[in-house]
Amino acid sequence: MKIAANVSTSELLQTCQPLGLEVTGGTKPYTLSIAALDSSVVTNVTMGQNDNLLTYINRAAPNSQFIGRV
Repeated sequence: MKIAANVSTSELLQTCQPLGLEVTGGTKPYTLSIAALDSSVVTNVTMGQNDNLLTYINRAAPNSQFIGRV
């Protein structure tokens, strides 16, 4: 499985800025989990059977980090 994002590790994703993710390989439908490190809230998204692109709007506090998993 391969995951590609529209930002690199050297860029900062600002609050309310979109994060584009493309997932290829593996078995569909894909389920993604995204969590800000300073929050107890986890966002879980199950994509459609034919989907491999997801746009996530960053809701983390400014200057914080978040992690994602497929």
